[in-house]
Amino acid sequence: MGKVDLLLKEVGHHDHYTVVDPDMLVHEAAKKLREDPSDVLLVYDRETDTFLGSFYLSDLHRIYANPPKGVRKVHKAMISKVMNTNIAVIDWDANISQAWALVSTKRPSAILLVDESKRFAGYLASEDLWAAMEHMERTDAEAKTARESGKLTARNK
Repeated sequence: MGKVDLLLKEVGHHDHYTVVDPDMLVHEAAKKLREDPSDVLLVYDRETDTFLGSFYLSDLHRIYANPPKGVRKVHKAMISKVMNTNIAVIDWDANISQAWALVSTKRPSAILLVDESKRFAGYLASEDLWAAMEHMERTDAEAKTARESGKLTARNK
């Protein structure tokens, strides 16, 4: 019996995000992140129907400590000028191993899930991915223990 590999749509709730417009100002983003510091802001352009990037609380600290070129007043900058643009998209029918491979190779700032129709279906939080990986390891360990226990019982007969 092989590894139990969960599908992404079976993992977590994918609700640790807020979709925001690219013209949101950094001080407005700070207010949103104050409400839920574990949230990610997903920057979405309605005109082009495209996700442009992501922004976390850690990014707020980063840009205040080291403002990007061309940004004079960080708190008045648009989020689209300071966001992470390295986002990845994966089908929610993909499995955890595929998501882990994506993280390992592309190192995206955010992973967006799309459904069978390629519509946005949610956000894969790091916590959800780690929890799923731990679940897989526990399940594999339990299966191995059960197999070994069965072998010992068979030998003792």
